[in-house]
Amino acid sequence: MDKLPVARLYRDILKLAARFPSINRVQMIEEIKVEFHAGKTLTDPAEITRRRQLAVQSVKQLQDYTKLDSSSTDWDVYLRGNLQ
Repeated sequence: MDKLPVARLYRDILKLAARFPSINRVQMIEEIKVEFHAGKTLTDPAEITRRRQLAVQSVKQLQDYTKLDSSSTDWDVYLRGNLQ
């Protein structure tokens, strides 16, 4: 997954975010779009690598969270990492 093209990461993360069990799903999707579009102009290799790693980690987390039973009342969600 670490070697996926950015366009594929973008599509995957948007698809998973659309299934994320949250009332803030729409806002989260918009934030993902903003971050990816802002990253188009990056030229610093270290920053590009950092953002790619964060995207890969986010895809993995979203894959785990979208498999949760949304009817259950016994689960917690913890998100790691941010772009700040």
